[in-house]
Amino acid sequence: MGEYRRGYAPGGMIFLTLVTNFRRPILTSDLARPLLRSALIRTRHDHSFHIEAIVLLPDHLHMIWALPDGDADYSIRARLIKGRFTHDYLAAGGQEGGRSRPRMAKRERGV
Repeated sequence: MGEYRRGYAPGGMIFLTLVTNFRRPILTSDLARPLLRSALIRTRHDHSFHIEAIVLLPDHLHMIWALPDGDADYSIRARLIKGRFTHDYLAAGGQEGGRSRPRMAKRERGV
């Protein structure tokens, strides 16, 4: 199997896909949509980026981002969006799905 490497280009355009745990169709629910929006807004406030395009589907999200000049760290932005959404979703009464042992060992939630 080949070695996977992420490309980092300061000020570049990034295409991302974020997927729910076990592809649970929760993202378009009345509970999840405003929480996802809030997570995106808060993350953009803390770590500037421009959303060029976004497609929201029940079990995943596609985005194209433009990063600021000199900044290539899209990973922290994706991590913050996922973490904030998960925290807020569970706090608002969203149901957590099952988690495998490896995911539990990495402290990943079932969202």
